[in-house]
Amino acid sequence: MSDIKVVVNPENVDIVVAPEVININSYAASADSKLVSFDPAGTGISAINVQDAIVEVEHRKFTQATAPSGSTIAEGDTWYDTDDDKLYVYHENTWREITVTGVTVMDGGEFS
Repeated sequence: MSDIKVVVNPENVDIVVAPEVININSYAASADSKLVSFDPAGTGISAINVQDAIVEVEHRKFTQATAPSGSTIAEGDTWYDTDDDKLYVYHENTWREITVTGVTVMDGGEFS
């Protein structure tokens, strides 16, 4: 499941949606994240400020026992089924299970 992390430094702001990092080169003097803008080109995000980008990315992942539905679901959204411990991606109007083959043994926290 992707975690969302926002790191604000004096030189820039990074929005991390694992495994991607969106670096915003800006001097953010305002505490209002809606006033901090960035170029979303190539990110898959349409928002042009930090606050709206966080909201947009937040709505791309779901963690619940039943399949999400409704008009907010979009291609590429992810859903972790807490009832069955399975991960899905929304693709071509349906939830498709994400599976990994060839990885069967976990030893000391690592797959082999």
